[in-house]
Amino acid sequence: MNNQGDYSREAYENFIDEAISDFMKKGILTDDDNTEMMKDKLILQYKNILNEMTKNNI
Repeated sequence: MNNQGDYSREAYENFIDEAISDFMKKGILTDDDNTEMMKDKLILQYKNILNEMTKNNI
């Protein structure tokens, strides 16, 4: 995956956007949920996630 660029910050942000969109379509999240705050907090975790994925060769 790393060779394909799947570890990039842009790919991670796209994944978050898609996940939030899917959760909204399924009714798990609604317009009342603060999805921007959720996204911001998840983006801040990028370095931690990258380190864990790299460490575990995912």
